[in-house]
Amino acid sequence: GGEVTTTAGVSGTVGAPAYTGDLRATGLGLRNLLQGVAVSDGEINAVLEGETARIEKFSLRGGDGTLTATGNANFGAKPQAQLAVKAEKFRVLGRIDRQLIVSGQAAMTLQPDKLKLDGRLGVDSGLIDISRSDAPSLDSDVTVLRDAKPAAAAAEPAPVSAAMRNAAVSLEIDLGDKIRLRGRGLDSTLAGQLKLTAPGGRLAVDGTVRAENGTY
Repeated sequence: GGEVTTTAGVSGTVGAPAYTGDLRATGLGLRNLLQGVAVSDGEINAVLEGETARIEKFSLRGGDGTLTATGNANFGAKPQAQLAVKAEKFRVLGRIDRQLIVSGQAAMTLQPDKLKLDGRLGVDSGLIDISRSDAPSLDSDVTVLRDAKPAAAAAEPAPVSAAMRNAAVSLEIDLGDKIRLRGRGLDSTLAGQLKLTAPGGRLAVDGTVRAENGTY
């Protein structure tokens, strides 16, 4: 939901176009009750100036918190974009059994053949309820008969883009002390530090997660 207004003009030459104008959006919102996503009061103000674009304002509200962003892009001979994002007690998920509120900041630089992402996020509070997460299963006296078929070949890994091959990702995640895991007889706080990287263009997570003050 929301409203968008824009004006734009193109000048220059085919090989070196220049864009002017702006993009404004108010009252933006996104809701997916099944997944627990609900953001509102979104505002965007972006300006085009020749070979550059600039985000003067970008904000979204999630719960009692906000997500803001600033950045700019260059469309010249060496196109690139920079984006800085800041979250303050922003509610990412708000389902009754899956809740997550985060704060932190991250900076991203994107070029045709390179991606750089640095940042740190902290979990202000969260809940993971696994009471009803198990899939249904057949009784032990049920036997399933299938025709013999050759095993399917392992899927080829998706090709990695040049930007991801040269990606420099360093995103630290602090679980804090207010994220709770509950269900199946387990009730515990989760804590720890994680780090997201991308060696060889493949995302990887390293770190330690531990249970504290838990019962089973």
